[in-house]
Amino acid sequence: MQEQQAQVVIVTGAGGHGVGSGVCDALAERGARLVLNDVDEQAVRSAAERYPDAIAVSADLRTAEGVAHVLDTAISHYGEVDALVNNAGVGLSLPAHLAEEADFDRLFSLNIRGLWLASRAFARHRIERGGGGAIVNISSVHGQHTQSGYAISAATKGAVEGLTRGMSTELGTHGIRCNAVAPGAVLDERFVDSYGLGDDGIGWIRRHASEQQVIDRTVGPADIGRVVGFLLSPDAWAIAGQTVTVDAGLSTLLYDRVFTGDAARTD
Repeated sequence: MQEQQAQVVIVTGAGGHGVGSGVCDALAERGARLVLNDVDEQAVRSAAERYPDAIAVSADLRTAEGVAHVLDTAISHYGEVDALVNNAGVGLSLPAHLAEEADFDRLFSLNIRGLWLASRAFARHRIERGGGGAIVNISSVHGQHTQSGYAISAATKGAVEGLTRGMSTELGTHGIRCNAVAPGAVLDERFVDSYGLGDDGIGWIRRHASEQQVIDRTVGPADIGRVVGFLLSPDAWAIAGQTVTVDAGLSTLLYDRVFTGDAARTD
């Protein structure tokens, strides 16, 4: 019996320490051959050094030319691309009525246009090769639930989930599965810095887990990565057009556990 080759997976937005790194870690553990993309060339090259045989491709995914460069480099190096993880994205914490046109365009140009361009290029490649393969789009709990200051970010994530469902119906006949993963609060050092939590960052994280989640345990990048890895695997062949929420029950609660008194219960 011929040995099956490990998956070749493009991971966009892979130059940082958040969800992208958790996805790469999980896929590397599964033996995947990684193509890491980020607009920051130095960051993505440094990230690629952590994984055997991984390659780094710096490109701006907001243009078709940038996307083509990533795909062409991957095919030139590995001869094939089996899966795509659309992780690249930017956020904004600002009420929609205070935002400028440039803020809106910045988010939609990458979070939606870039994701669509990458998915389109990957789908065309797989169809030319006879079909098969998988796409996982990184959404957010903000795609379905949100808070003040995140209206525009939430709009992009809602669009990510709509595009995921739509492309799933179109690509399924070619054997290409398309799903999304919606992380909640992924609590790493970058989360603490980006939210300006300062010296009380660890305390805030602990309170968030105990008061705002069904499960009193912090969610890390690796937790997201393992779900992505499963969705790309043959074991998930029957899952298509779905958004899997990974938030330890954050979005399940109607009221936080302090309000209901559950945080103090031990039974």
